[in-house]
Amino acid sequence: MTKVLHFCKLFFGSYITIIAGIWGFLEAYTYFKDNQLKELLGPYWFVLYGVPVLIALGVAVIGLRKPQKRERLREDVENPYAELLRECKSLDDLLRVAIREIEEATRTDYNQILLSVTDRHTGHLLVVADIIPPHKQRYRIATFEGLLGHSFTTGEVLNVPNVRNESRYFAAVPETNSELVVPIRSDEIIIGVINSESEELAHFGKEISEQVKQIAAELGELLPAFGWSAIPTASEHPSVHLSPKTFDVK
Repeated sequence: MTKVLHFCKLFFGSYITIIAGIWGFLEAYTYFKDNQLKELLGPYWFVLYGVPVLIALGVAVIGLRKPQKRERLREDVENPYAELLRECKSLDDLLRVAIREIEEATRTDYNQILLSVTDRHTGHLLVVADIIPPHKQRYRIATFEGLLGHSFTTGEVLNVPNVRNESRYFAAVPETNSELVVPIRSDEIIIGVINSESEELAHFGKEISEQVKQIAAELGELLPAFGWSAIPTASEHPSVHLSPKTFDVK
């Protein structure tokens, strides 16, 4: 609705300005030339109305696109992960770099990128990249239930300080005490989530959450550009598995 109002404002503002200018010119000209210009135009008088419409339309379209472009440039400057992730040359490379950056941001040893796929008539979340130690549970497919499913279906960022107090929590990893789930959006459509889990209670502070949201935002922009699509066969999707770094994590 905001874009429509902005477009109308630009269009009618430009149209009225152009019409006013043309009429001012005609009145001044015909005052001195005894109405010769109006007689000369004759049946082509509609041009004076049609051309301003086209010009105003062009002004409105350009004006509508410029704020979006400026907003996008502002987001690129503010997102510290934009340059790094946009240097990736393939989908696997993008996922590999992104999951490592998620690990650096969260300082945990359990991190996942899950994307939505459709298999015949059912849908689920597929783990396309993860960093998980050997002694913890690793899985490939998640349903639209639990914290992951709730974040995916509602678009909410879930920062759960104690999963034991969360009724929607599905205890897939016994060692987990706190969890952060961030949706991945592409053109306002949620296509997946980032999941991070910690053995420490209330591990995910505001700074960590903001960093993960920035990574999610950039993934939402880049995944379609790298040809991501919810193709039916899970085996055709990327599967990036990395080992946790050696820094101390809980």
